Amino acid sequence: MEENKLSELKEFIHKAPIGQYLGLRGCETLAKSVSAEKTLKNDEYLYRGGDKSDCFFMVASGRLALCMEDPKINRNRIIHVIEAGDLVGELSFVTEDAHKISVQSIGQSSVYVFGRKEINELYEKCPEVMFDFLKAVIKRIYTTTTSVNQQREELAAYLATGGRTKL
Repeated sequence: MEENKLSELKEFIHKAPIGQYLGLRGCETLAKSVSAEKTLKNDEYLYRGGDKSDCFFMVASGRLALCMEDPKINRNRIIHVIEAGDLVGELSFVTEDAHKISVQSIGQSSVYVFGRKEINELYEKCPEVMFDFLKAVIKRIYTTTTSVNQQREELAAYLATGGRTKL
């Protein structure tokens, strides 16, 4: 990879949510591990629920929808939208399980691809970077789980009162 492109990619990763965990040196190391950049057209799937893959992705530009495919209505239910700098597919990559949901492009977008071969080399050469990466993934899981649990409690309280609020 060209030095200029590597520098831009390092800065991009550093500004991304994961950058706060990796620091500049870790971001540069991760940038060197990008195996490809993939462009997606509008409505094109990055992957579908049930697919297995040997890579994870970082959104480089555009937006992607995390969605559940609903064959009954022949449409997708969008669960969440991710944007530039967000990771996707990293949990299935780490666990080596099939993806649980589908990811579809909203408009044109592009992603950086991190392949298993390059990431396995990082485990061996830079275990501290991979430790920080896994720490970021775990933190995201914790934050998401906490938020979902809080929303579930608020919904249960709302339903228990019939939607009435105290005056």
